[in-house]
Amino acid sequence: MKEHSEITFKNEDFKGHLFDGEFYDECRFVNCDLTGADFRSSAFEGCTFESCNLTAVKVVNAKWDDMSFKDCKLSGIDFEPISKMLLSFSFQNCQISYCHFKSLKIPSTHFLNCEIKECDFVETDLSAAIFKGSNLGGSTFINCNLSRTDFREAYGYQFNPNNNRLKKARFSNPEVLALLNGFDIEIE
Repeated sequence: MKEHSEITFKNEDFKGHLFDGEFYDECRFVNCDLTGADFRSSAFEGCTFESCNLTAVKVVNAKWDDMSFKDCKLSGIDFEPISKMLLSFSFQNCQISYCHFKSLKIPSTHFLNCEIKECDFVETDLSAAIFKGSNLGGSTFINCNLSRTDFREAYGYQFNPNNNRLKKARFSNPEVLALLNGFDIEIE
């Protein structure tokens, strides 16, 4: 296994790169293009991605523990086959679109000031997650655990409260009224 520790990769072109079996510990990726990269069976612990393009990356059996994404673009990623062991990440000021987070257990995940467009959160454990300042336009939440999830200052979300667990979830006005859209009622 090829190991990398505390290295900064800056302005690197990792398009289509195969990270198969590689281990990265406390590494930084700054302004890197990872379009189509294959993270198959690789392990990343405590790594930071800043201003990177992660469009259409593959994450089959990849281990992502304590990962941080800032000002990144993540598009077309199917997270379902990622290793579920020690999975944790956070996002700040990211563009996240057409990603599938189905069946993941990612409680306490931070999505701060992100554009989260057309993403699928199906049977996802997002308990105590924070979506502060994020646009969730077109994203789907079905059978999710949203207990203690913080949607304050988030907007663009529309989901059926009956199809998700919302105990002690937090919302702000007037955005919370979007939860009534599925009930075909008129508010005056």
